Amino acid sequence: MTPICDDLEKVGYHVLPQFLTDADCDAMKDILTSLPAEQVVANQSGDFHGGRTVLAPNIIIHSERFLDLATDRRVLSVANKFFEFGTFKNEKDPYQLHLMHARMVAEEADEQELHIDSRLCGVNPPLILHIFFYLEDCLDEGSGATRVVPGSHRYMRYSEPSDNANAIPVLGKKGTAIFINSNTYHGSSAKTSAGERWLITLAFSRWWIRQPFAIPYFPHWPRQLTAEEKNLFGFNNYADKSLSSRGLRARGELPSLVPTEN
Repeated sequence: MTPICDDLEKVGYHVLPQFLTDADCDAMKDILTSLPAEQVVANQSGDFHGGRTVLAPNIIIHSERFLDLATDRRVLSVANKFFEFGTFKNEKDPYQLHLMHARMVAEEADEQELHIDSRLCGVNPPLILHIFFYLEDCLDEGSGATRVVPGSHRYMRYSEPSDNANAIPVLGKKGTAIFINSNTYHGSSAKTSAGERWLITLAFSRWWIRQPFAIPYFPHWPRQLTAEEKNLFGFNNYADKSLSSRGLRARGELPSLVPTEN
């Protein structure tokens, strides 16, 4: 995975075709499109994710397929290398799952504003790694493909309207994976083609960054989690009642809703 990490360092992203099979993409899309309305968010015009889009948050709890993707060894090998720089020499688990969402862009959706997900421009060592998985073909202009500004992960400022001129769409067939340093300016392009475009967003962050959702507190999982998965998902990054330091009694007494058996 050295070429991927080299690109993440040099230009801020790397495109890997055919990471997922067509069958994988179709199966995941079937799960997402069958989610009940109360488990998705329909965005309106002016919202950050843009009008005519749907966000399905926390999809990792909906299927073993998403669990398997979050723990895919190919993904984790990149994350291991990505977070190596800036990690204490003897740090055991330097990163955790940050989030796993899905997003649908419908016909006639406006382009998404260029943004960074690290919330801290130009930060180095990097804080967050995102991976976008295309579940649909994005082969032509107007397909709503993700666009990026190469090299912007090193900019010491937030994005400006003038940066749109340097944004390039990442075109690719379904199954394509985009690994991106979360300092890199990115956002979806306008969608004018017919039909829907689904993608999955998977992110990992350094263990000391607050997860947007307290993943260990999710009440229902598709299956029992292994000790390794619990480490990855942040179970051991929540302090106990004594507020002792990480590595001693880090997890402590979590609510009974959290599965405690491997």
